[in-house]
Amino acid sequence: MILAALDMLDREEGIVLVRVSALYETEPVGNGFGGDFVNAACIVETCLEPRTLLGACKGIERAFGRSIDGGMEDRPLDIDIIVYADRMINQTDLVVPHRAFRERLFVLEPLCEIAPDLTVPPDGMTVREIRTGCGADQRVRLISTRSRID
Repeated sequence: MILAALDMLDREEGIVLVRVSALYETEPVGNGFGGDFVNAACIVETCLEPRTLLGACKGIERAFGRSIDGGMEDRPLDIDIIVYADRMINQTDLVVPHRAFRERLFVLEPLCEIAPDLTVPPDGMTVREIRTGCGADQRVRLISTRSRID
């Protein structure tokens, strides 16, 4: 499913998929989830504004069966905008950098694979530096180095 979603993202007008991480199996963070997840990270180039990019991501989620209500229950697909260049956005439905990514190894591990030196506002720490301080108690396991159908 992730590979198909990445392909859809790459076909969206104004979005070019630049780099994709391997796939990782991760345990859920929080309560109420039914099992492990598969996670990946990607880098895109886009001319879209953040809100338009978010709309494209939500459309792909819906195409894979995600409900519109936005609850935190198990969901077939969840696409988040973690960083958008050096911009900081704080709106009701869009916070960039993503407000919880610094504590989530399931985000940091694949992101560190593809962009370890990416600096993140507001403090300018790199993804590698943030990753170093996160998640000794979180399980993240590489499951596939093939992350994209070429």
